[in-house]
Amino acid sequence: MDCPHCGSSNVEQAAFCSNCGKALSAQEGAPGEHFFPAGGPFFPAPPAPPPDVILPSTLGQLLSHTLGVYQKTFGPMLRIVTPAQIPFLVASVVNGDTAMLALTLMGLFSLLLASAAVAYAVVQFYLGRKVSASGSYIGALNNGVSLLVNALIFFGVVFGGVMLSLLIVGIPILVFVVVAWFFYVQAVVIEGRGPVEALRRSWELVRGNWWRTFRLGLVFLLLVLAGGFLLSLPGWAVGRANTTLGDLVMTLGGVFVAPIGYIGATLIYLDLRARKEGLTLSRLASELDGAPQGGPPAEGPRRPL
Repeated sequence: MDCPHCGSSNVEQAAFCSNCGKALSAQEGAPGEHFFPAGGPFFPAPPAPPPDVILPSTLGQLLSHTLGVYQKTFGPMLRIVTPAQIPFLVASVVNGDTAMLALTLMGLFSLLLASAAVAYAVVQFYLGRKVSASGSYIGALNNGVSLLVNALIFFGVVFGGVMLSLLIVGIPILVFVVVAWFFYVQAVVIEGRGPVEALRRSWELVRGNWWRTFRLGLVFLLLVLAGGFLLSLPGWAVGRANTTLGDLVMTLGGVFVAPIGYIGATLIYLDLRARKEGLTLSRLASELDGAPQGGPPAEGPRRPL
């Protein structure tokens, strides 16, 4: 299906253009509309999108929705991300390389689970359901094996890209892979994708939207870094007098900033699906619940706010 606004090609079931985001059902400006109005024999009106179709979002809307979701789920989000910071905090005060390595690895896995739990929580909020830290972690742990295997592949390739980046040529390869595979966590937790399949799924969503995804990710990365820097300033000041207390203050700063990145990544993932597939709330609910799709349209906002 070609977009009547920008001319881009889209899959037949798409409700919105993957390039410009406008509704494909709108036929203003289509050739011959003055002679054959929509619904005529030569230019029949396309089927209307489902009533619970998820609307695509602009950059400004994604930023606004991210902060809005965070505000409305502030308590559960903090309870999700705080445990992931504990291993790093303990590692900063323990002695011994073995203990520090073990705590660091534990912390990395905790961050993986936290990002998956936040993705689960965002979709629960999107569907108008109650968000809880325990329920979100259960949703993440139900896919723990797939998460771990995909993460090992992802970071293994990233590590190889880092090594290649020493030769300069590896830098663009590294950036390309990170963006293309970035949504494997959401593919695992929300869609139930398995090892390798989740990485492939992420690539399918990003394909044709790589540069837009890169720009969105860069904006969110800068936002998280700026917030982290500002919240770490008190920790640096306190650390001059007491290193341990300073580390604690900086860790708390990281707890408050981390959800922004996790929420933003999930909303970008949903936006990609809305643009490419005409994602509906009903389909999203069936995927999250592991139930066959069907029944009446799901209730909830067509955007997260």
